[in-house]
Amino acid sequence: MNNAQGISTTEIENGNEKLKYENVTLLPERIFTAGEIADIALAGGFSECIVCDFEVKRGDGESVKPIFDQMVLAGFEITSNDGRVRIVNIDHHFENPDLYAQISSAHLAKRFIQLYGIQNEKPIFINHTDTDGLITTAILLGKIPPNEIFLNAVLAADHTGEENFIADTLQSLETTGDLLSLEEKMELLFKLGSGELHDIFSLFTILPEQYAQAIFDEYAARHYSRSRVEKLVPKFRQTKNGVFFAEVASSDAPDTTFLVSAQGMEEANIICVSRLDKKSGNQIIRVRMGKRGIERRLNLFETAYKTSDITHLEGRWNAGGNKRTGGFKGSLEEVANLIDKTLI
Repeated sequence: MNNAQGISTTEIENGNEKLKYENVTLLPERIFTAGEIADIALAGGFSECIVCDFEVKRGDGESVKPIFDQMVLAGFEITSNDGRVRIVNIDHHFENPDLYAQISSAHLAKRFIQLYGIQNEKPIFINHTDTDGLITTAILLGKIPPNEIFLNAVLAADHTGEENFIADTLQSLETTGDLLSLEEKMELLFKLGSGELHDIFSLFTILPEQYAQAIFDEYAARHYSRSRVEKLVPKFRQTKNGVFFAEVASSDAPDTTFLVSAQGMEEANIICVSRLDKKSGNQIIRVRMGKRGIERRLNLFETAYKTSDITHLEGRWNAGGNKRTGGFKGSLEEVANLIDKTLI
């Protein structure tokens, strides 16, 4: 069977060993339907599987059921159309009010193993190897404890942007692509957890120099980006109800995750950053829930995206933008004021 992207189940089953670790397989980083995941599982002889840290797209008639541990969400169960395969989707990207908070897939994995134990027999599929993807997988396998050291790392990577050595190292590792195999990436995570990899220079004692240098360069770039964000904070203006907004040059466009925890941004309900697209003349805008907004349990579905018919904003509960939809003809201040009205 070949799916729409030309990836065959045979290739996944028997393919590159760099993409495998125990019962875990790294899939291409793209959208997968429940039917495709079902086909991959069945090709390996399984009627159940787990998908980590990316949302499986459901088709008509494919049901999704939340999995709860004493009324606390632990994941989602999807049944393929023909009922052949049960897919457990442990992912925090679902549009579910229980996930409109500082929760990552690793938190769901912690709850899932409390319910069902270690998952070292069913196939586990991931499609990227960032901090949350690796840590979620390792928790499910019982390779690391679901303690604050690792949960704080996924929060830093996904939500707060705070400096965190584990998160910064793993995010830098992800940026290097397939430089290391999945097994090597997991081993690096274990060394971070044990303290064997205790600072970025330790990489050079663990990995070949060219690999260590590539990760080190990405790590340095990440820290540079964080320092640039701090310099951008004075450019932000704010509306009456705490929409912080700033227009920046394309070269200064920040990782908005870093803005959440930046000094001077503590009172932001929603953060908006825009750059001018020279070709169209439109404002390309990124929005993110600010620290105060997260504390208030706000979400972008009920605020910023209510303006989407004008601003064309879309995305997840805590982060989005309008790049895919072509931008906005007016000014960022107009957008900020429109969003401000949703906060009244």
